[in-house]
Amino acid sequence: MTLLVSYMPESRIETDAEALLTEIVAVGRQANYLADNGNKRWLPNG
Repeated sequence: MTLLVSYMPESRIETDAEALLTEIVAVGRQANYLADNGNKRWLPNG
């Protein structure tokens, strides 16, 4: 937690970008998971 406090204002942009990227990856994984589950419903051997 002390690390977050010692951040300089400039690195806030990097932190925000990293958080956004993490969110995009999480949403992408969720979309893939939902798509896989949807496919398994329609495939006879799934």
